[in-house]
Amino acid sequence: MRIERVINRLWIWSFLLISIVSCVSLTSNEPKSKHYRLVAPVNEPRTSWNHSFVVATLAAQSGLDTEKMALINGHQEVTYFLDAMWINRLPIVVEEFLVNFIENHYKTQTVTNAKFLRSADYRILIEVRDFQVEYPDTDSSRVHLNMVFLLLDAQTETLVDRLQFNKTLSIQRKDISSNVRGFESLLTEASADLMKRFCRKTL
Repeated sequence: MRIERVINRLWIWSFLLISIVSCVSLTSNEPKSKHYRLVAPVNEPRTSWNHSFVVATLAAQSGLDTEKMALINGHQEVTYFLDAMWINRLPIVVEEFLVNFIENHYKTQTVTNAKFLRSADYRILIEVRDFQVEYPDTDSSRVHLNMVFLLLDAQTETLVDRLQFNKTLSIQRKDISSNVRGFESLLTEASADLMKRFCRKTL
């Protein structure tokens, strides 16, 4: 009987040890995601623009309101990178980029993405329609931005202006860092076009 108990205990401990080792092995083999943010460029001297703004997301296309970085590979099937994520949900990343872009280029009273700011002069609403990496072939990639910006009078809620930015940028390398720089380049261009146009409407 003692021999049987010893054998049973050894078998149980062996099973537990194998299970633990297997779990550790599976965990270590899982791809670790790197988190990316988009950095707005700095411009000096800044242009004076004596207004206050709230930046907010009006809507994001299904599948884009997430921290995952979207990829369209071949047909219109949306997948996500396993080893790359945004630092926050994509709409928040875009909001913060635009806030920083305005602060880095214009001397304003206030610019924020805080929804509770009620004393602002204008609201800039963003609709994200496309914001993904695309692989048209095996050798190259491209980033695609399709966004709509609305400028509203914060006091009357009337539409002052509307701008749509829809552009694709080819990337020579397929690595994630190059794609992120492509997103930064397009979003910088979109922000510059947006603010030049909205400035003319509010001066």
